[in-house]
Amino acid sequence: MASEENAPTKAVFQYDGALRTLETSVVSVESICQIRDTDRALFKQIEPDEFLVQTAETIFYAQGGGQPFDTGRMEKIPQNGASGCVFEIRAVRHATGSRILHLGRFKNGDKDIFQNGDTVRQSIDGAKRDLHSRLHTGGHILGLAVRRLASSLPGITELKAQHYPESAFVEFRGLIEGKHKEAIQKQVDQIVNEKLPVKVHWWDEATAKERCAFFPEGLGGNPQSDTIRVMDIEGAGAYPCGGTHVTDTSAVGKVNVRRISRQKGITKISYSVG
Repeated sequence: MASEENAPTKAVFQYDGALRTLETSVVSVESICQIRDTDRALFKQIEPDEFLVQTAETIFYAQGGGQPFDTGRMEKIPQNGASGCVFEIRAVRHATGSRILHLGRFKNGDKDIFQNGDTVRQSIDGAKRDLHSRLHTGGHILGLAVRRLASSLPGITELKAQHYPESAFVEFRGLIEGKHKEAIQKQVDQIVNEKLPVKVHWWDEATAKERCAFFPEGLGGNPQSDTIRVMDIEGAGAYPCGGTHVTDTSAVGKVNVRRISRQKGITKISYSVG
């Protein structure tokens, strides 16, 4: 049985992507001198005045799956009229043991920090989350648009994607010539305009392989439940996906197919949302 400090974090964002605030409890607070090497390696740089905070649950998306992390703050729920200390979060990562770690600074430095068991209110940057969700859903729409053109683009299969602002793309095995850009844009626009519902399901591996438009090699189920989280654009296609998404395709807004580039049998299609 895991100790409290090594207990897994419940990733609430995977079950309810609409939440912008959440009350939860602090599991651990570590200063830079206390951070284990494996956790330190998850971040490019940790400043001397920063801390790692783990909570029992979190609405902060932890970087992964081609989607950037959320930022925001946690504030201790005031007790007996006392003001609550504030923790500003600049990065979030998955760690071993299904833990999710929040990196940041306390507003008043190390003079006023959380204690294990404190109740805190998490608040994410909603505008940033909305943009990331639109980009992530937009990437899947782009992949499905290419699939709709299978008769004119035979032998094209998806490889991977990245849904970062200013550098979003989907990669495919096989060569797609630039002359197909207009047709791809037309299919993308159609899927957006169809206002297709975007739903999250938890399927067993066999069902996911059968029903998903794309299933990465080596992907397995959740060891705790033997299920895989799937994002389904109803009527268009589903993907195994741990990211956050909009509620229907029209909420993505305009998806712009920006550039088609080819190299060594791989095609990269970059895109943006507006």
